[in-house]
Amino acid sequence: MEHSGRRIREARQRRGWTLEELSSRCGLSTSFLSQVERGRSSLSIVSLSAICGALDIPAASVVTSQRSASSTVTRADEQPTIRVPSSPVTYRWLSGAFRDRQIEVLVGAFPPGYRHPQATHGGEEFGYVLEGELTLVVEGESCVLGPEDSYHIPAAVPHGYRTSPEQGARVLWALTQQFIEWHNQMRSALAEEDAQARGSSRVVGRVEVDHGGGLEDRMGRGGHAPGSDASEG
Repeated sequence: MEHSGRRIREARQRRGWTLEELSSRCGLSTSFLSQVERGRSSLSIVSLSAICGALDIPAASVVTSQRSASSTVTRADEQPTIRVPSSPVTYRWLSGAFRDRQIEVLVGAFPPGYRHPQATHGGEEFGYVLEGELTLVVEGESCVLGPEDSYHIPAAVPHGYRTSPEQGARVLWALTQQFIEWHNQMRSALAEEDAQARGSSRVVGRVEVDHGGGLEDRMGRGGHAPGSDASEG
């Protein structure tokens, strides 16, 4: 968490902005921004997007490791692992940190018995099975994919995944929509399904990023108003 706060502070200082000026541009309180910069508060997906949008920096430059944004090579130890505590899936973020990139590249690790309901998001989606077995569901039609099998779909088509109770899967993903936007839409779809099952519209959860030195909260969802200090608590 500390290195992300430092990057936000450095970006703010490069523009000669005070915390108050950044606050006025991103809509978050100065006290919350101060805590983020000092590594004492986690970032929700809404807050991360708001801060990076105000500073005009790619979110990946905050989330990813200490490599240069201009680097064309991402070493294995520079690829953060992204976890959602409410989900058993982990993602290895392979994308570069340069501005205006068009794709996000991830490796998703799905445990046995996993199910992701059908949902949609922007852009296109490509998947290549590295290990194990993944059942792809597109518009209600299922297809079992094994190692070296791939799929490529317009992501506006309803699609989901599942693994067998005996075997998980590792899948290389390429998305033409930025990961934060994709994650937000997919989590919203899951929240709607969960709300129908539970009779509640409250959404709870966080994404954590592991740079090799421990997990860090990066993106979250809460029952309070988006972007408010309460939602970050």
